[in-house]
Amino acid sequence: MVSSETTTHPAPLAPVAASVSSQRASTADNAWSKETKTRVERFQAMWFAWITELAASPDRRAGAETLAERLSELLPEHTIRIGWGKKSLHRLYDGRLGWLGGENSIRQRYDAQWLAMSVEADEPLTQSKTYWDNGTLHVVLIPAGRQFSQTLRSDEKDDAENGQRCHLWIRPPSADAFDAKSFERMTSPAILELLATVFLNRPAKDHWGLLSKKASKWWSRRGLIGIGLLLLLIVTCIPMSYRVDATAKVTALNGRLVASPIDATLLTTLVQPGDRVNAGQTLVQLDGRPLRIELESVLAEIDEVQKDEDIALASGEIATAQLAGLRRKKLSRQAELLQDKLSKLDVVSPIDGIVIQGDLSRALGTPLEIGQTLMEVAPEGNVEIELEIPESEIGFVSDQAVVDLWFPALDEKRFESKVQSVWPAATIRDDANVFVAIAELPNDDASLRVGMQGEALVLGPTTPWIWKWIRTPIKRVGWMIGW
Repeated sequence: MVSSETTTHPAPLAPVAASVSSQRASTADNAWSKETKTRVERFQAMWFAWITELAASPDRRAGAETLAERLSELLPEHTIRIGWGKKSLHRLYDGRLGWLGGENSIRQRYDAQWLAMSVEADEPLTQSKTYWDNGTLHVVLIPAGRQFSQTLRSDEKDDAENGQRCHLWIRPPSADAFDAKSFERMTSPAILELLATVFLNRPAKDHWGLLSKKASKWWSRRGLIGIGLLLLLIVTCIPMSYRVDATAKVTALNGRLVASPIDATLLTTLVQPGDRVNAGQTLVQLDGRPLRIELESVLAEIDEVQKDEDIALASGEIATAQLAGLRRKKLSRQAELLQDKLSKLDVVSPIDGIVIQGDLSRALGTPLEIGQTLMEVAPEGNVEIELEIPESEIGFVSDQAVVDLWFPALDEKRFESKVQSVWPAATIRDDANVFVAIAELPNDDASLRVGMQGEALVLGPTTPWIWKWIRTPIKRVGWMIGW
């Protein structure tokens, strides 16, 4: 007998499994959506904190450093670079290398890229954007036009109207770009516009830079060149004393040369250069033995002639007596001359002073000629300065002109004097035609020595400063053109 109870069969497993799987997927999607939303909210909150920190930065440089530091913390091992400018790149900052100047190769490469981007763009960028190029994430920051124009100061509005923009370069490690792509995905256009507005609102320079920028609005490049030329003209036309360069040489003032009075042999010298002597003091002695022998011979002849004269007179030979008398007078004159020479065997100093030249210690026994210079004696006190004035400058030198003197041997001292006189005729010195002017200097401490050479500056009449340098060329050109 068949049972009347109905047998219940189990439902198919496939639809149930599909339903369960769908419910689980929906739950997972909801959880992932919530997690993603939470991460995006946290990311936006982080951006707002960064933007607040940027707003507190004193200038754009400090803001760039802060932004690069925060991005490096978020994206470690990534290369972060920040730059801004208009048609050309003004500044470039590297998160690791710091500020890059124009001589840096990286900066030069980015300058070229920036210029190419500015040239190739059909029209100015109007909004921020991100894009990838050669494995690098590019973030272009363009401030919102109306909002940015309203918030900028008057001295920054020109930058916004002329295409001022900021550019971020984020280069991930070669093997992994996941973090950079996640960063791009979670960064909204609103955040980029707000970042551009705040960042480009920072002053680009310090206080002095702003003043310079304001001044540049008033003065064009031509104006600055004109001002520079005007200042140069004013400086070159400053009236000042015409300066004549000359060579100075120390000579003895009223010095005396001591010469040999007769032809004789040097017997001995009693002084050396540097010794102080008095007038009449013996300096050298000459050998008088040949003169004495000659004098004795002449005196003997005089006695002999005198006897001949007496005998002729006694014998009445008048003519013979007269001849003998004439011969006696001649011999007497020779004797007087020899006696005068003998009185000059001691050569004496003509003045009080110092022997400045004449070391005869090695010349003892040598024959001397009459007039041969033996020594030079100069009085103590002042010295004479000979100034060699170039022929072309003599017209600017006059008596009582002020002279500044400098001697290399006395580097710590400078001397001042006046021109006492100028020689009327030129002379040749060191193959140059010069006029000699005379000045005088006190020399109480004997620091100036005869023969010292130095440099002199003679002050002439008042002329424009540049006249000294253009006078000769102008004269030559005028002579050539007949003016």
